[in-house]
Amino acid sequence: MKWTTALLATVLLAAANGQADTLFINDATVHPMGLRPVMQNADILVRDGKVHSLGAELEAPLDAVVIEAAGRPVTPGLFAGITAHGLAEISMVQGSVDGQLNSADTMNMVGMHPEFDVTTAYNPMASTIPITRIEGLTWAVLGASQAASIIGGQGRAVSLSGDWEPLLGDRTLFISVGSGASGKSGGSRAAQWMLLEQAIEEAGSEGAEMPNPLLTLAGRRALAAYLEQGPVVFNADRASDIRQVLAFSEKHSLDAVISGGAEAWMVADELAAAGVPVLLDPLLNLPGNFDRIGARLDNAALLH
Repeated sequence: MKWTTALLATVLLAAANGQADTLFINDATVHPMGLRPVMQNADILVRDGKVHSLGAELEAPLDAVVIEAAGRPVTPGLFAGITAHGLAEISMVQGSVDGQLNSADTMNMVGMHPEFDVTTAYNPMASTIPITRIEGLTWAVLGASQAASIIGGQGRAVSLSGDWEPLLGDRTLFISVGSGASGKSGGSRAAQWMLLEQAIEEAGSEGAEMPNPLLTLAGRRALAAYLEQGPVVFNADRASDIRQVLAFSEKHSLDAVISGGAEAWMVADELAAAGVPVLLDPLLNLPGNFDRIGARLDNAALLH
């Protein structure tokens, strides 16, 4: 394992940080992580941080840094999941945590704030990022949360390369439902859908005056954008909550993603029919609470 980590670290760090324009990895066991089978005794040519050639018996360019893999495994850069890397140094040190809006404690702000965007606080030089990268994890999605709202705010996919321009793809909206979010919705998960329906209605009425609105004008614009396009990540574990996410997303044409999904295997066919992906935590394979009664180790296999 140490040899594998060392090889991956050398390849990823050199490619990501521009330490070599051309890398040649000789005699590797390549795991394409897709439909293609594992490739034995393969060579990889990397130019300017991108795979240029992959195959057997390739010629190493004269200007290449050659790494002798000796059969050890090489994988693509791995996904680090929804994370606070670059948004928090030490979670117990308040001044180093930027991924959660504690509006009730520090600001005179009530309601929901989908306009809260954590990407402006992202620090590509955070101390946790090179530690994460050296284990072969090269990209992640920045998560957002709010202490008093089931709408957490917006994040985005980021490269863990350490570059100053790390943002990837579209912004992503985060929403929490289920028992874990009931404290933000009057103690009832039923109220979560009531609040979300009101928020959607407000987002579609940008210019209208409303009594006791949940959203600011900026919040209406931010949420309305996701009615057009952009992924919306719902954190949900219980199968019935996941089914409610599917119905809500179909009603409002949302591009839904499930995060958590401890009981997602129970509704695998419905998820597949809706084309909704699921981000699983491999450690959540035991019934740790009543939303995860149906958690099981082979969840991912049953969803595949």
